[in-house]
Amino acid sequence: MKVLHYIPLLDSAKAYLEDLSSQTDAPNSANTYIVTLWADRSYSSSGRFIIYQMLKKTHRFVNLLHLQNRFLQILYATMPDIVHIHGCWSYVTAKICLWAKKRHFKVVISPHGQLEKKVIEDHFWSKHFPQIILFQKRTIKRADALWAATEQEAKGLRRLGWNKRISQPADMGEEMTPQAAYTVFYQKTIDTAYYGDMHEHEKEAYCALLHAGLADEDETHLLDGPSILNLRSLTVASWRRIFLLAHDQHVSPILHDGITRMQLSTPRIDVNNILRFPQNTETTEAPLSATTFIHDSKRNRKRASQMTDEQVRGLWCMLVNIRQLLKDKRLTTRQLADYYTYVRHFDSDENATAQTLKSAGYLQFAARIHQILHESLYLEYGFMPVSPVDDRKTENIRQRIRQIYHL
Repeated sequence: MKVLHYIPLLDSAKAYLEDLSSQTDAPNSANTYIVTLWADRSYSSSGRFIIYQMLKKTHRFVNLLHLQNRFLQILYATMPDIVHIHGCWSYVTAKICLWAKKRHFKVVISPHGQLEKKVIEDHFWSKHFPQIILFQKRTIKRADALWAATEQEAKGLRRLGWNKRISQPADMGEEMTPQAAYTVFYQKTIDTAYYGDMHEHEKEAYCALLHAGLADEDETHLLDGPSILNLRSLTVASWRRIFLLAHDQHVSPILHDGITRMQLSTPRIDVNNILRFPQNTETTEAPLSATTFIHDSKRNRKRASQMTDEQVRGLWCMLVNIRQLLKDKRLTTRQLADYYTYVRHFDSDENATAQTLKSAGYLQFAARIHQILHESLYLEYGFMPVSPVDDRKTENIRQRIRQIYHL
């Protein structure tokens, strides 16, 4: 595991390096890097650690022009799994967090007591309040996790409420060395934000297995040759991410049915025993109802009573619930799979269905959801009661679903 630490002051960076060097049994110590803002040259210790300087000259205007380029050079030279930022209340710190997150690197922050209530209240209106509004709160919310040095600091961060993903040494075990506790914390962060590490072939494997798991028992030739070869080439790390995604999307039984039908041999990974932070938004594993609405209203009940075809009414009810779950950021693959199964066995007249959905204002939304199902669960065109549409609003739905995956 590679970790890039950002420590603004050279003296603090040297002290951290010396402390790290003293832990001769520190795991992954050879992959630890430190970047500091002000330094005359790069420092190293026995070839195991290195401190990268970001700036040499003292003229601040010139420094700001070169700051981003220098940090990105260091970032891509080290390619860390985690960017660990130390400290708060610095615009440079906020920008480093932003630059790393924009390039899909995971960022954790150690405030080192700088977000304590007493610290914030000191010079609040003249100094800290403008910084909170401009960048500090946004930076803390943007971080994948926070590291509190003490239990008191952890309580203060929870009370602040800017980021719910907080860890402290006590969470990792009393017998762990500081560096070992950091390693567990980093792995916990990586396993929580695993979706950002998923490659396209892993997402394709996830979709292919769900398609196989949802297929009828009498179906044969579930997947084509390239999809089967992709499934058989997955590594243990890939399976780990796929199992985590299936667990969070409440489709683990469907995924395992697909694995069984494809006769695949997979590593034993107990997702429930993997240490992770809770999700920022609670999704639902409840099945998608075709008879009741998540948010009932007189308007929906009136429209439902006017639909004489029971299957069309059920289809429309599911679409209403999907739109509401998407709005609430609680839509998961479980609900899409329920809709997929309903559509696969839908046998009402397509023209009448399209006319009913159009009068209810859901024709285009249904077309876009069918496009999403075609891409994610391999829904065949012959099973679609409404032809799919791939346009700008379809892309908006894709992005909203990805945002739910990232939560």
